[in-house]
Amino acid sequence: MAKSAIVIPERLRALLSTASDDGYPVIAASVDPDGQPELAYYGSIQPFEAGTLVLWARQPAHIADRLGAHPKLSFMYRNRAERVSARLYGTAHVVDEPERRDAIFAAAPQGEQDKDPGREGVAIEVELTRITGAIQGEPFTVS
Repeated sequence: MAKSAIVIPERLRALLSTASDDGYPVIAASVDPDGQPELAYYGSIQPFEAGTLVLWARQPAHIADRLGAHPKLSFMYRNRAERVSARLYGTAHVVDEPERRDAIFAAAPQGEQDKDPGREGVAIEVELTRITGAIQGEPFTVS
């Protein structure tokens, strides 16, 4: 996958990296093979390299089936206490390369890792194509 030119604003990046532990989980939207929209919380969503989000999916059949037919995902994050909100859009794929898969698992919060000690889930990487939102009341768009 080509690397994204998107740069996640630093404040948003910091908040996303602790979103689950802070009690402001990220909502992920995908589309199933029949075209039905699906919403889900993934406590493992993390900013990774420049322009990418990653997640560890403990129930891999659910998201893997959706990505096969529709690889585009979107995410919504809102932290009222910090006055930050964002919508992130991108194209995802399952990561099979063992070292990269291990790195994505390691990026997940410890609580999420503890829920899959056998590492039976799948690593998903999302190349971001656009981010919109507001930080401290100031709107922004990155594309």
